[in-house]
Amino acid sequence: MTTPPNQDCQADYQVSFKKGKPDLLVGLKGEFSLKNLSAFARDIRQAISDPSIQGVTVDFSQVCYLDSAAALAFVQLEKEAAERKITCSLVNLSAEAKGIFSVIHPDALTLRPFKSEYSREGLVSQIGQASLSIGRDFVNFITFI
Repeated sequence: MTTPPNQDCQADYQVSFKKGKPDLLVGLKGEFSLKNLSAFARDIRQAISDPSIQGVTVDFSQVCYLDSAAALAFVQLEKEAAERKITCSLVNLSAEAKGIFSVIHPDALTLRPFKSEYSREGLVSQIGQASLSIGRDFVNFITFI
C-alpha cells in the first residue's frame, strides 16, 4: 500500500476518457483503493468495451493514493485488454506505485492453487494412513527429544 493520502489528495476518484483514433487515454485522479475498486474497474471496462479501440493508455500522474487491491484490478484490466488484442500501457506511475506493481506477479494470478489429488480410498484405508502418519510423527518426535 502506498503512504496514506495527504490533505491535498482528493478523497474520491475521477476517471476521464479522451478518445483519439484508434486509442483511448484514461486519466486517473484521486484515490484508488479497495473501497472504490468495483466502481472504477466497471467504468474503465465499459469504456474499453468499444470495439473500435486498439490501444489504451492509463495516466497515473494525478493519482495520490493507490493500494495493492487497486493495482491488482489494473493488472486484471490490462490482461482483459490483451485478451481482446488491445495494447495497454500504464504511464506516469509514482515510485510508490511502481513498487506496488513490481511485487505483483501476473503468472501467479493465473495459476491454479495447489490441491492434493482426490483420494478414492475408503474410510478404513484413510484412517489407516492417518494412523501410520501419526505414528511416524510420534517416533520422529521421540527421536528428536
